[in-house]
Amino acid sequence: MLNLPVVYFQVMDLLHQQAPVANPYMERLKDRRVIHMKDAQLSGVSVELADFIKRSMK
Repeated sequence: MLNLPVVYFQVMDLLHQQAPVANPYMERLKDRRVIHMKDAQLSGVSVELADFIKRSMK
C-alpha cells in the first residue's frame, strides 16, 4: 500500500506506465490518495522518486 499526497502525480503516472498492477484499488482520504496494489515492479525510477515511494509504503 502506498500513501501518497494528492499532488504527487509523478508516482501515479509511473504506475500507470510501468506497473502490471493486480487488483488495484485507490481511495481518497482528505488530502491524500491511498493506492492498494500488489505484484508491481518499477524500473528506471529516479533516486528521489524511489526514495519517496519507499518512505510512503506501508
